[in-house]
Amino acid sequence: MNYRLSFLDETSRAGDAWDARFEAEHPALSWMWVAGGTWAQHRRFAAAELWCRRCRGQRAPCPRVPPASGECCIARLPASALRRAAEPPAGRQRARPVVLLLEPDAAESVFHEGMLLAGGFSPVSFADCASAGKWLAKSRADAAIIDVKPGERSCAGFARKLCEREIPLLAVSHYPAGTTGVDRIFRPMPWLEKPLSPRALHLALRSIL
Repeated sequence: MNYRLSFLDETSRAGDAWDARFEAEHPALSWMWVAGGTWAQHRRFAAAELWCRRCRGQRAPCPRVPPASGECCIARLPASALRRAAEPPAGRQRARPVVLLLEPDAAESVFHEGMLLAGGFSPVSFADCASAGKWLAKSRADAAIIDVKPGERSCAGFARKLCEREIPLLAVSHYPAGTTGVDRIFRPMPWLEKPLSPRALHLALRSIL
């Protein structure tokens, strides 16, 4: 089995686990967001984590560099994010939700913008927290995506501003969920490890909007 879906309680202890085999990553992520999210809510788990195990004792190519264990946590879905998404929206949702994209890498920003446009979203991209903050002071976003790096305080501060305005947030990173040095503000937020697939990105956003 090349993927494991772990269900965690409030103390981050695994209470259940599913193993499965998929030929590609995006169906595994869909499996997590749909079946895993439903199970987490039903059994009152705090979160679900998807672990990629493709490099464990295999020579199959992997898009990321795993740790010594040969497996890495590529996505995390807090059950609270799905519970919030299941509630009726407070106001009328825009036909094309506006998504604030905070991505310092220009090439990745363009790539992710294309994914968002194809998924029916309206991206507004920024390379740093200062320019994103100026735009947010005068405009409204329906959701936000932040590139997260361990030990980076500016992104954590901006994430707190988004939380204060009750803007749902998706964390994306080249690092696995739970990496040492990632600010605690990102723990209750959905997390996707790069490289992102369009289907995973769309599912994640739809789950928090």
